[in-house]
Amino acid sequence: MKTWKLIFLIFFFSSCSYQPLSLFERRQDYCIINKNGFVLGNIPIYRVGGEQFIVRQSSRGYSETGIASWYGPNFHGQRTSSGEIYDMNELTAAHKTLPIPSWVRVTNLDNDSSVLVRINDRGPFVDDRIIDLSREAAERIDMIRDGTARVRVESQADWLGRYTDLNVDYYAQVGTFENAGNARSMVINLRNQNFNNVMIESVNSGANTQYLVKLGPFSQPEAFIDLESRLTRSGYEGSCLVAE
Repeated sequence: MKTWKLIFLIFFFSSCSYQPLSLFERRQDYCIINKNGFVLGNIPIYRVGGEQFIVRQSSRGYSETGIASWYGPNFHGQRTSSGEIYDMNELTAAHKTLPIPSWVRVTNLDNDSSVLVRINDRGPFVDDRIIDLSREAAERIDMIRDGTARVRVESQADWLGRYTDLNVDYYAQVGTFENAGNARSMVINLRNQNFNNVMIESVNSGANTQYLVKLGPFSQPEAFIDLESRLTRSGYEGSCLVAE
């Protein structure tokens, strides 16, 4: 079966929207590979700024208290992590780990006003903030002027990230090469460092062939966390989680 690969780099100044990259571009601070079949934004594990996040398999029972922020005109009309175009006048929000979509009630603990929003984006990746609201949602709970507010976020409907329903295998992609010999050298080095189940996958990219060095498969995405740490300690930084 032919599998499509997309890599998204999220540019975070205070934003959580993304711009698509070409097929094999890599970045150290944000590296995910999305295979056909996932809801965009529901990659099981992703990294931003050196921090790793695991997307929840369900929103059931979620409740958290913390700081909310909002984002508006500077991002209006840009694409969100879900693939939707951000509309600051809709009741939506960004969250780091809840499945997309999820529905949560956000209550301003300073004035007890609340609003129901749909999670369709990733973020905020600033300080200790737990949710980033659209301008309309922020206005509903009277936090536009201050910019942030102390809130309680509670799940209002159980939603499973689609990746939990797929029969997929997971791999750690360690390297991408245009030269097959370089890929074979990496495989030998990895095996000499006692990494098991190392393989090379060749993929046609336009007129060129790319050689991907991968480890796996493993059945649960969480296994990537320990494997990536081990790879980094061995000098292989920037590995990516792949689902097929």
